[in-house]
Amino acid sequence: NQFFRNPFVSRSSIVTESLQETFALYDSILTTLPATTFSPQAHFRLGEIKYRITRDFDGALTSFRAAETGTNDRALNLAAASRLADVFVAKGNPESALNILNDKIASLPDRQQDDLKVKRCYVLLLSGAIDSAEYYLTELVNDLSVKDDAFNDVLELKGFVDEHFSRVDEDGKEVFRNYISAELLLRQAKNIEAQALFRQTAKQYPKAAIAQECLFRAAEIDQQMGHYEAAINAFSELSTGDWGDKAATRIAEIYDMELADSESALKWYLTILNEYENSLLSEPVRYRIRELTKEKELN
Repeated sequence: NQFFRNPFVSRSSIVTESLQETFALYDSILTTLPATTFSPQAHFRLGEIKYRITRDFDGALTSFRAAETGTNDRALNLAAASRLADVFVAKGNPESALNILNDKIASLPDRQQDDLKVKRCYVLLLSGAIDSAEYYLTELVNDLSVKDDAFNDVLELKGFVDEHFSRVDEDGKEVFRNYISAELLLRQAKNIEAQALFRQTAKQYPKAAIAQECLFRAAEIDQQMGHYEAAINAFSELSTGDWGDKAATRIAEIYDMELADSESALKWYLTILNEYENSLLSEPVRYRIRELTKEKELN
């Protein structure tokens, strides 16, 4: 779901020299070709590097503003406005993000507003305005076509909010607010703080419906930070409950993709097929088992 996708790229996966060369190249483009149509695109791509990789949020704001104001390309203009909202959220200023989105939405014809309306729901949710987010999610579900790229994600998010906020008591609402606060910390690249809040929420409210998801999100953070042993241990604790198929799949993928341990990966992939035969993940798991088995035979 796009609402829970981590926007940041691990710096450990980027070669420092290549990053420096990229900055030098874009600086050269912006210096030598300031008046061409390439400049807004260059500003946008430079903003992406600053936002997603180096976490230079102030620099990203400058680049995305230059892209938004310097282009006549509608798609680029809207993408830059959307990214400006993301960066303001990352800086802990969701109010400015909402101002940008509301102003841009008001300036557009109805048929061009949908993507920014989706982003507005995302920002409202992260800002803690959950009732408003739910109102606009309901509006979007009614307005979006089922063929729209965002429809399934919006529908899923609305169901998520309904289940864990709208239909629960005040204690349940407080648990959900904690969950959203941890999600906001993730969007600010504060992984350690987010992980601590996820774990604290699950420990404080172990019977809450969202407690298992909090533990899953905490384990994901270990995986994203490269703490694979800790991630495997955390996912293992979830591998016998409602999140069992998802947790077992993550363990298999860590062994498969991160640790290159195909024997352990196969063991966990087979666990999914044997213990969660009705899981939606069964088919891709079968496909990956066939690939690993074929690779094993060739070697």
